[in-house]
Amino acid sequence: MDNLLKEYLTIEYLHKRAMHFYGLCILHIHLLLGQFILYCNYTLLRYRAELDSVVLVFIGCIAFSSLTYWIFTLEASGLLTSHATQVLKSWKFMKHKNPLNAKLMRKFIKRSRPLSIYARDFFTIRRLSVLKFIMAIVKGTFRALLLTLTNKK
Repeated sequence: MDNLLKEYLTIEYLHKRAMHFYGLCILHIHLLLGQFILYCNYTLLRYRAELDSVVLVFIGCIAFSSLTYWIFTLEASGLLTSHATQVLKSWKFMKHKNPLNAKLMRKFIKRSRPLSIYARDFFTIRRLSVLKFIMAIVKGTFRALLLTLTNKK
């Protein structure tokens, strides 16, 4: 049990240090890709009559590939969070040789946080992040389209 606690604390510390920098990078990539996909969708819907078909296909492929890449990234990050949570919960059912080890393990489980992809304390990627991202892309595309159509009149 001692090795498990030491190794998990080491992994938790390294993960926290990595997320201090990479978490902010992931947050900025999330924001930039979201805005880029919104712009591509808006361009496809708004200027489909004016643009050449090759340009439309090119913009559509870029938007689709960016969306697919980021959806898979969010899904993988969400799976990491859910599996890390399951690992911590599974430690409650470990068999211990003496009651002191069981007590230490319960305290360790309460103090440990599951490993997840996050930026500080305001952006954590979970399984629902994919649905929220897709919903924001669809909602933002149609809001931008409606806004330009109403301003045009």
